Amino acid sequence: MATRGQLLQEFIQLSENAYNNVYTAFKRTAFLERATLLPAIGDQAFVAEPAKGQTNSVEVKGALRIDSLPYRRKETAGSRGTDSRHDGGINVVLDSLDIYKFDRDKPSLSNSFLYKSQVRVAYFKRAKSKWKPHLCVRYDFARSYGSHPIFHAQLENGVPDASVRAMFPDLPDVVDPLDLHFKVRLPTANVVGATALLSLAADHLPLNRFPDVLRAVRAQALFNTEPWRCDCSSLDGGHAPQSMLASRWYSTNLEEVP
Repeated sequence: MATRGQLLQEFIQLSENAYNNVYTAFKRTAFLERATLLPAIGDQAFVAEPAKGQTNSVEVKGALRIDSLPYRRKETAGSRGTDSRHDGGINVVLDSLDIYKFDRDKPSLSNSFLYKSQVRVAYFKRAKSKWKPHLCVRYDFARSYGSHPIFHAQLENGVPDASVRAMFPDLPDVVDPLDLHFKVRLPTANVVGATALLSLAADHLPLNRFPDVLRAVRAQALFNTEPWRCDCSSLDGGHAPQSMLASRWYSTNLEEVP
């Protein structure tokens, strides 16, 4: 019989593969659109390991810089864009940390649930040798009370903090931070590192290629459970609502996508 340590390692490998399989599907189309992808953790966008400061837990860290991502989605691969202001594309920096725990302290896919996550997606425009923030969204999930939606997004000013700079030491200087109301919490589906790539594919890669990335998410056992299991103990009764993972919010009829 496998030991707890062996079971934990099996889940670590399963989760790392699931995240990076989505990254591979995203990368194929992004390369065709002449975007440059620069993972900050070796040659992978995501790395899983035992969670720091936690027992019997797994964390999946993501760090990816994307240069020259098309500003606006094309209807088909190879078609010409229509917005000359952004012909050079935009730059995106994604960093994420998703933590999984297990029921009854037994590491396995069937016992796993998302305990906590934070995903940041920052968009920048070039300004000569510097970058200007275009948009910066942080998706948060943790136990929430009162007026905080359990899954929500908040806007940030776009200036990388020290932890982001440590992951991406070659980032250009960022100027003209965004002036926003940063305390607004927008209810969302649950977004993890892999499904953040799905939203980038939907908004910036050709529409006829989007099903490839969506299928890649849905092909992973880690993301293909319903309900999506997460720590909903702060909800009344602690029961997980249906269809919370972001990939469930897209059309299920892929054949209708051009």
